[in-house]
Amino acid sequence: MHTRSFVFERIKKEVAERAVIITISYNSDNEKRSFLRMEKRRRSIMKTITWRILATATTVLLVFIFTGNLMISTSVGILELLTKILMYYVHERIWNMLDFGRGG
Repeated sequence: MHTRSFVFERIKKEVAERAVIITISYNSDNEKRSFLRMEKRRRSIMKTITWRILATATTVLLVFIFTGNLMISTSVGILELLTKILMYYVHERIWNMLDFGRGG
């Protein structure tokens, strides 16, 4: 019983530090297996950066199409990049703490 408590506390600490993703797969005998895969904060940061590059380029392009002014479109893109990159990271970390949609 003492060992279970120790293992549980260790898992709780691990979950607090990283997001847990439950993945279900099937082996060659079509038996269902579940295992845990940890998503580190570094991965969330990289996903945030690559998404923001794509989204900001889209914003800059759209503002340029509407205004025809490269200075305005670039300024809007930079402002959007700085605010939304932080907001997306926070959003990602909150979703990683939720069990919603992970099966059960």
